[in-house]
Amino acid sequence: MANPLESIKVVELATFVAAPVAGRMLADLGAQVIKVESPAGDGWRDHGPRINPKRFSIKGENPVFDIYNTGKDFISLNLKTAEGKEAFFKLLDEADIFLTNTRPAALKRLGLDYESLKDRYPRLIYAIVQGFGDKGPDKDAPAFDTTAFWSRGGFFRDLAPKNPGLNTPRSMPPPALATPPPAICCWVKLPLRCITGKRPARVTLSAPPCTTTASLCSAPW
Repeated sequence: MANPLESIKVVELATFVAAPVAGRMLADLGAQVIKVESPAGDGWRDHGPRINPKRFSIKGENPVFDIYNTGKDFISLNLKTAEGKEAFFKLLDEADIFLTNTRPAALKRLGLDYESLKDRYPRLIYAIVQGFGDKGPDKDAPAFDTTAFWSRGGFFRDLAPKNPGLNTPRSMPPPALATPPPAICCWVKLPLRCITGKRPARVTLSAPPCTTTASLCSAPW
């Protein structure tokens, strides 16, 4: 089967890398992925040209954004307005997966947290990538792969002895290695929903275990 997720619709409310890469993977598998951006747009859109303007000299060119968002449909909505939120709910009416890396506190303010949506959309797979999990003192803290890595197990990298013959984890794993788990989990959950006719438990992943695992996996053992 060339496109195993051809009949699946994904609504992505995510920025930068973690969840958008998962959306890209689902799109590659045939799903229709609708990326919802704020009126200001995803901050990753101008990341490449802003960091290295000489490398991206052609106006409108930004492969740094394109590589994580190819194959998606795009729409801009202001979710702080009644009209924007109504349009977003209409997208969820037909969606199979809701994919986000928005902070839990912000989702709750918007009425898009799991508890607010689970009864309204009983068959929707709710997939969220968080900085530091959904429990503990840092559950609402923002995070990027770098900050999550170094604030948790990443510091062990600097404790390694200076031995040229010793293989140690990478200082920072490539983002592409740290972000497939959400897509894989969603794909695995879909058959379960088809069999039972009910929504599986929500998919929750946090950055530290993903980045640490990716670091270990990419080490030249």
